[in-house]
Amino acid sequence: MFVHGRECNRRNSMLVLYIFYKNVLYITCMYIFGFWSLFSGQVLYEAIMYQNYNITLTSLPIMFYCLFDFEYLKTAPSTDKDKKGLYLMEHPRLFKQSMDGEYFSLFKFV
Repeated sequence: MFVHGRECNRRNSMLVLYIFYKNVLYITCMYIFGFWSLFSGQVLYEAIMYQNYNITLTSLPIMFYCLFDFEYLKTAPSTDKDKKGLYLMEHPRLFKQSMDGEYFSLFKFV
Protein backbone atom coordinates (compact mmCIF):
# COMPACT_ATOMS: atom_id res chain seq x y z
CA MET A 1 0.00 0.00 0.00
CA PHE A 2 2.85 2.39 0.74
CA VAL A 3 4.51 1.77 -2.61
CA HIS A 4 1.44 2.22 -4.79
CA GLY A 5 0.03 5.00 -2.59
CA ARG A 6 3.21 7.03 -2.99
CA GLU A 7 3.26 6.54 -6.74
CA CYS A 8 -0.45 7.35 -7.03
CA ASN A 9 -0.03 10.54 -4.98
CA ARG A 10 2.92 11.66 -7.10
CA ARG A 11 1.17 10.99 -10.41
CA ASN A 12 -2.16 12.51 -9.33
CA SER A 13 -0.38 15.65 -8.14
CA MET A 14 1.32 15.97 -11.50
CA LEU A 15 -1.99 15.47 -13.31
CA VAL A 16 -3.81 18.12 -11.27
CA LEU A 17 -1.01 20.66 -11.70
CA TYR A 18 -0.84 20.05 -15.45
CA ILE A 19 -4.60 20.41 -15.95
CA PHE A 20 -4.67 23.58 -13.87
CA TYR A 21 -1.78 25.05 -15.86
CA LYS A 22 -3.46 24.11 -19.16
CA ASN A 23 -6.71 25.80 -18.17
CA VAL A 24 -4.95 28.95 -16.95
CA LEU A 25 -3.25 29.29 -20.33
CA TYR A 26 -6.54 28.77 -22.15
CA ILE A 27 -8.39 31.39 -20.07
CA THR A 28 -5.50 33.86 -20.33
CA CYS A 29 -5.72 33.75 -24.13
CA MET A 30 -9.46 34.33 -24.00
CA TYR A 31 -9.04 37.20 -21.53
CA ILE A 32 -6.48 38.93 -23.74
CA PHE A 33 -8.73 38.38 -26.76
CA GLY A 34 -11.56 39.99 -24.78
CA PHE A 35 -9.55 43.21 -24.53
CA TRP A 36 -8.75 43.07 -28.24
CA SER A 37 -12.41 42.53 -29.21
CA LEU A 38 -13.61 45.12 -26.64
CA PHE A 39 -15.51 42.37 -24.75
CA SER A 40 -18.06 42.13 -27.55
CA GLY A 41 -18.90 38.49 -26.89
CA GLN A 42 -17.10 37.26 -29.99
CA VAL A 43 -15.69 33.77 -29.45
CA LEU A 44 -12.00 33.11 -29.94
CA TYR A 45 -12.32 29.36 -30.46
CA GLU A 46 -15.15 27.37 -31.98
CA ALA A 47 -16.61 24.91 -29.49
CA ILE A 48 -15.79 21.78 -31.51
CA MET A 49 -12.21 22.93 -32.09
CA TYR A 50 -11.65 23.57 -28.39
CA GLN A 51 -13.15 20.20 -27.40
CA ASN A 52 -10.99 18.29 -29.88
CA TYR A 53 -7.88 20.19 -28.79
CA ASN A 54 -8.69 19.60 -25.14
CA ILE A 55 -9.18 15.86 -25.59
CA THR A 56 -6.50 14.91 -28.11
CA LEU A 57 -3.61 17.24 -27.50
CA THR A 58 -3.78 18.04 -23.81
CA SER A 59 -5.77 15.47 -21.86
CA LEU A 60 -4.72 12.15 -23.36
CA PRO A 61 -0.93 12.63 -23.24
CA ILE A 62 -0.81 13.59 -19.56
CA MET A 63 -3.28 10.83 -18.65
CA PHE A 64 -1.15 8.19 -20.39
CA TYR A 65 1.95 9.61 -18.73
CA CYS A 66 0.37 9.57 -15.29
CA LEU A 67 -1.03 6.07 -15.74
CA PHE A 68 2.19 4.43 -16.86
CA ASP A 69 4.90 6.41 -15.07
CA PHE A 70 6.61 4.64 -12.18
CA GLU A 71 9.50 6.43 -10.55
CA TYR A 72 11.15 3.63 -8.58
CA LEU A 73 9.27 0.51 -9.61
CA LYS A 74 11.46 0.21 -12.72
CA THR A 75 14.48 -0.81 -10.66
CA ALA A 76 13.30 -4.39 -10.09
CA PRO A 77 13.45 -7.03 -12.79
CA SER A 78 10.12 -7.39 -14.58
CA THR A 79 10.04 -11.17 -14.07
CA ASP A 80 10.17 -11.00 -10.27
CA LYS A 81 6.79 -9.58 -9.19
CA ASP A 82 7.58 -9.84 -5.46
CA LYS A 83 10.45 -7.34 -5.70
CA LYS A 84 8.61 -4.58 -7.58
CA GLY A 85 8.46 -2.22 -4.58
CA LEU A 86 11.58 -3.46 -2.85
CA TYR A 87 13.58 -0.29 -3.54
CA LEU A 88 10.91 1.92 -1.99
CA MET A 89 10.60 -0.32 1.05
CA GLU A 90 14.37 -0.20 1.58
CA HIS A 91 14.43 3.63 1.36
CA PRO A 92 11.65 4.96 3.62
CA ARG A 93 12.89 8.55 3.22
CA LEU A 94 11.17 8.55 -0.18
CA PHE A 95 7.78 8.29 1.54
CA LYS A 96 8.54 11.50 3.43
CA GLN A 97 8.41 13.46 0.15
CA SER A 98 4.75 12.59 -0.18
CA MET A 99 3.94 13.34 3.44
CA ASP A 100 5.73 16.71 3.36
CA GLY A 101 3.72 17.79 0.34
CA GLU A 102 6.64 18.10 -2.07
CA TYR A 103 4.54 16.89 -4.98
CA PHE A 104 1.60 19.24 -4.48
CA SER A 105 2.66 22.37 -2.66
CA LEU A 106 1.65 26.00 -2.92
CA PHE A 107 4.99 26.79 -4.57
CA LYS A 108 4.41 24.24 -7.33
CA PHE A 109 0.78 25.32 -7.70
CA VAL A 110 1.76 28.95 -8.21
